Amino acid sequence: MRLEFFAETAASAKLESLSDARTLGGQHVWRDEIIAERFDWGRDKSIFALAIRVFQLSRPVELPLLPAYAGCKSWVELDHDVPVENARPVLSDADFAARLDAFRAALGDAAMAR
Repeated sequence: MRLEFFAETAASAKLESLSDARTLGGQHVWRDEIIAERFDWGRDKSIFALAIRVFQLSRPVELPLLPAYAGCKSWVELDHDVPVENARPVLSDADFAARLDAFRAALGDAAMAR
C-alpha cells in the first residue's frame, strides 16, 4: 500500500440534523442523497464533519496491505509509523485558513477547534 499524503484534523463538529449538514454545501465531495442516508443509519441520528489539513509526504511510503486493513472501514490504525518530517501542506497557510474559516462560519457554534 503506497501512502503519499496524510491529514490532520483541524476542526470537527457533530451534526445533529440534515439542515446542519447542508450548511457545508460545496465544502465536501458527498452527494446530498448520501449525506441524508447517513442520518438514517444506526441508533445515533447524527454525523461528524471534519475539517482536515492535507500534507504531502517528502517521500512516498510503502506499507504491507494487512488483512486488518481490508473490508469496509472508515478508519484503520496503521501497524507502522509513517515518517512525516518535511511533509508540506497541500494548500498554503492563507488558503487553508480561508477554508477553515468557511467551515467554522457555516457551522457556527457547532464547529469546535481541535
